[in-house]
Amino acid sequence: DSSMLDFSKLYTEKAGGTFGFNIEQQAELFHLGFRIKKKNFISFGVYNTLQTSIRLPVDLLRLVQEGTTSPYFQSNPISLSGVDFGVLAYVAYHVGFARQFNDKFSLGVRFKYINGLLGGGMDYANGQLVWNMDSIRLDGGFRYNAAGLGKLDEAFGFLGGENSGVGTFNVSEWVPTTGNFGYGFDVGATYKPFKRLLISASATDIGSINWSKNVTAWESNSFNYTYTGGEVGGTGGANPFEGIQDSIISAFNVQRTEGTAFTTPLNTRYIVSASLELLPNMFVGGMYSQNMFSGTNYPAITGFAQFKIWNILFLRGNYTVAQGTFDNLGGAFAVKVGPAQVY
Repeated sequence: DSSMLDFSKLYTEKAGGTFGFNIEQQAELFHLGFRIKKKNFISFGVYNTLQTSIRLPVDLLRLVQEGTTSPYFQSNPISLSGVDFGVLAYVAYHVGFARQFNDKFSLGVRFKYINGLLGGGMDYANGQLVWNMDSIRLDGGFRYNAAGLGKLDEAFGFLGGENSGVGTFNVSEWVPTTGNFGYGFDVGATYKPFKRLLISASATDIGSINWSKNVTAWESNSFNYTYTGGEVGGTGGANPFEGIQDSIISAFNVQRTEGTAFTTPLNTRYIVSASLELLPNMFVGGMYSQNMFSGTNYPAITGFAQFKIWNILFLRGNYTVAQGTFDNLGGAFAVKVGPAQVY
C-alpha cells in the first residue's frame, strides 16, 4: 500500500501508439591493435552481439490499470499496428585503420564482415483488438520473417513445429558461418581547431545482413476472431475454455513458408561531441547521440565535466536528457598509479 505503478502519463500522452524496450549485449572475443610509424594505427578483432526489441500497444497499459469497463475502450479499439518482436544476433569480424594526419585532424574507418546467427522481425502488422462489454474481437494481419529460429526450435522446442525439440544445439553449426552474411563499417574523426577545443564525430554499424539460409515466414493475411465467453457450469464439470485454442488457431489461419530471403539493417549510431579545456586539467563538454534501433530513433544529449588532480586522480560528472527524461545523472572516478588503474 506504500507504492503504486502509475501508467497514466504514458498511455494518455501516447494513446493509440506503442511502447517498448530494447536489450543489447556485446562481447569482445578478440582484439589486437598496433601503431605503424607513430601516426598510423591498425586493428583486428571479433565480437558478437545480441539485440532484442519488443513493441506493444500502449493501450494495453490502460487496460491493465483501468480495466475492461473503462469508457475509453467503448470507442477506442486497441491498435495492433507497430507491434514487433525483434531479435538480431551476429558475429562481426573487423579490420580497422586510423591515421593522424597532423596535430589537428585524425580519421579512422573500420570494415566488418558479419555472420548472422539469428534474425527476426515483423514485416508488417495491422489490425485491432475491440474490447466490448459482451465480447472481444481480434482482427487484422501480419507477416513475421525469421532466420535461424528453426535450429533453436529443433533444440529447445518453443515453436511447436514438426521437428520441435527433437535435435540438439550445436554451436559448430553456427560459427564461423551460417550462410547468412552481411557487411558494415564504422567511421570516426577528430578535429582540433585550436589547442583547447576538441571536436569528434562518428557513425557506427552502418550496414545490413542478408538472410537467405534457414529462413521461415509466418503470415496471416486476414484473421478475425470473436470471443463471447464460455458456458459456466454445464454438465460433467466441462471446462468453459475447452475448444477456444482450436478456434483461435483456425481463425488466424497462419501460413508457414520456407526460403524467402529478407534483409535487416544494423542498428546504426551517430555521435557528435566537443570538449573544451577551461582551465589546466579541467574539461567541460557536450555530446549528442542518436541510436537507430529497429527503425526507431533514440536521441540523447549529454553535458559533462572532467577534472585531473595530481596526474593520478580523474573525476567526471555528467547529465543526460534522453527519451523525455531529465533526471539522468552519472559520475566516475579513476585512480592511476604506475601501471595500475582503478576505475
